[in-house]
Amino acid sequence: MTREDSPFDARHSPIKIVTSDFPPTCVIVATNDTVIPPSQSRDLHARLVTLGVESIMVECEGMAHGEAECLPDAGARWLEEWWGQAIKPSLDFAIEKLRNR
Repeated sequence: MTREDSPFDARHSPIKIVTSDFPPTCVIVATNDTVIPPSQSRDLHARLVTLGVESIMVECEGMAHGEAECLPDAGARWLEEWWGQAIKPSLDFAIEKLRNR
């Protein structure tokens, strides 16, 4: 399997179900993800934007799929990288949406 291959059937891709009615979305891209190729996450974000759905994309440089939860030194690395690159921007986006309801 290459970095751009997915272990999942393409029929189950989220890109197939998004519509212009989709809720505001934060797409997190782990740049070293071998489970969900980063290109698929970027394509999802682009599709959402094309449909007029409010979407942001945050990229976690050097992170793999689920890496923050699995590393032996996850505590320190999680705080430095995962929190700053993915979790905080995602929460900020969600909080903004809730405040503007």
